[in-house]
Amino acid sequence: MSKIHLATPVAPKTAACCDITATRFTMWRWQCTCETCKLITAARPMDAVRDTNVLHRADLPIRYSRLVQHVRAHATLPDVEAAIAEFECERQLAARCPRCGPILDPIALLDVPANRMVFACPNCTTGAVRARWEAEQ
Repeated sequence: MSKIHLATPVAPKTAACCDITATRFTMWRWQCTCETCKLITAARPMDAVRDTNVLHRADLPIRYSRLVQHVRAHATLPDVEAAIAEFECERQLAARCPRCGPILDPIALLDVPANRMVFACPNCTTGAVRARWEAEQ
């Protein structure tokens, strides 16, 4: 069976690993079987989010704990717990701030072009993003 590659939102029929022979694609990391795609699109830390350069849906929470609750309540995935478990692994690896250390309940945003999550430190972020994170208690 051929690998299932992770597609990027900007080019849905292009593998994140740039394999030009790829024929099977998914937008879900938990369905992807290409380790290179997963490695390239792994979550990354961001110490502070600038209000002018934030890509997120206004209808989704940005506080990690609230986003997990929202996914559990509204998901139509066949195995939502597998997706949440992978999301938690990504949080444990990438939710770190160079000043504050590990972040238990970070700001979680989607880096759309790279099709990966970005975890930001709420203590180092200011403005509307920080206010929204605080309001999602």
